[in-house]
Amino acid sequence: MSNLKRPWFKFYAQDWSADPDLRLCSLEAKGLLADLMAMAHAGNPYGYVTNGGKLLNDSEIAKLCGEPQAKVQNILVELLEHTRIGKSESGYFIPRMVRDGQRHLQQQEFGTLGGNPKIAIEKKSHEKERDELAAKLSPAMVDLWETWCADRKKRGRPMTIFAEILQLRKITEWGESRATLAIQTAIERGWRGLFLPQEETATAKPRPQGKNLVSRDDVVHRSVELLWKVKDNDTEFKRSLSVLRDKYFKEYGKNSKGETIIEEIMEIIKWRRSQKWK
Repeated sequence: MSNLKRPWFKFYAQDWSADPDLRLCSLEAKGLLADLMAMAHAGNPYGYVTNGGKLLNDSEIAKLCGEPQAKVQNILVELLEHTRIGKSESGYFIPRMVRDGQRHLQQQEFGTLGGNPKIAIEKKSHEKERDELAAKLSPAMVDLWETWCADRKKRGRPMTIFAEILQLRKITEWGESRATLAIQTAIERGWRGLFLPQEETATAKPRPQGKNLVSRDDVVHRSVELLWKVKDNDTEFKRSLSVLRDKYFKEYGKNSKGETIIEEIMEIIKWRRSQKWK
């Protein structure tokens, strides 16, 4: 049975009429080619001239066409000479139909992953990196990580694959004991990001009472949106980035939280560019 379960196949009338190699073929050759294309559409694999999954040879094609074998063989040779059909070790196929079939199956696969082939491939790459990072965790840490992901989802803020990768990188770098503390603290306090409590208290300057406290995730998100608005203006982008860098280095310290915030902002910008965000 054909890999493409449909009763029709694409026939490019303009290509058929304009193809110089096909125009050199005899009327009988064109007729046989049309018959072979119908057989190949039902073939398995798609595009191969088969019957019940078995490639047909010259005598079998002749029987199906109701013509003498010698006559059919001569026509097959003519089609091969003009590259209208191909021949494997045991049978014939239609090259263009084979390509169309492979493209259709690939599009079906990409469709389940979001449609755009480039995005689908990049998504697979991100999923692979995320899974590789998660595989390095101990069973206890895997359970805690899944609890953290579920908590984010329950609060209506599920993580993107890229966000998971960034946080898994942190967990791997911190080690199990410090990462456990970070995740437990984030769940307890309702944070959206992971960072070490001692790092937060040691580097962040006290803020005046009575003002709304802004979380680290909000800082990153607002900065990303600000830079994204000027992403197409290189001069303005660099100027805005410089202003943000000076601000966070002054507020949080150049070699600690301020630097990690800038790094995370640029990672997200880089990822957005790769995804061709609007």
